[in-house]
Parts: sequence; structure tokens; C-alpha cells
Amino acid sequence: MGGSAGECEQFLLNPETREQKVLHSKLSNFIMKKGEILRVVTAGGGGFGPAIERDLVIKDYLSGKISNKQLRDDYGVVLTNAGTVDYLLTSNLRKIQGG
Repeated sequence: MGGSAGECEQFLLNPETREQKVLHSKLSNFIMKKGEILRVVTAGGGGFGPAIERDLVIKDYLSGKISNKQLRDDYGVVLTNAGTVDYLLTSNLRKIQGG
């Protein structure tokens, strides 16, 4: 369908710490200690069609669904320092990316 590769789920115990541990998704009878954190990252699809042609990416960025790096690398969108689309740089980047 032309989309990108999807992402797998991830289970992280104590994410972003020195004690971070990646857990197997089929883990059972696991007991957490008081104060530990479990982060569950759900799987996601790769979308339909080329990412650069998708609408509403700014909305996804502003809601925290995608990072500024993803906005630039996957969607070919460049923002100004004020957080609005820089149409000239976006156009130039998309030419370079082939979109």
C-alpha cells in the first residue's frame, strides 16, 4: 500500500534510567517492585501511501504523536522557530527527498 514499515510493541521496565530493561512481550507472572515504572509502547502501522503526501502531520506533531525529526525526515516538513510551516524550506526539502 506504499506505507512505511510499522513499529513493534515494546515493554520497558524503568525506562530512561540506568536500570532500564526491555521485557519480552509474552512475559507472565512478572512482579514489579514498588517504585518501578513500566512503559508499554503499542505497535503502530506504517500508514497508507508515501508519508510525504499525508495531510494533518502538523496536528500530529503539535499533539506529540510525532517528533520534529520525524516531521522533517518522514514528512518533509520544516517549521520556523515560531512553530509554523516554513513553506520555502519545506518545498526545497521535499525536492531533495524526492516528494
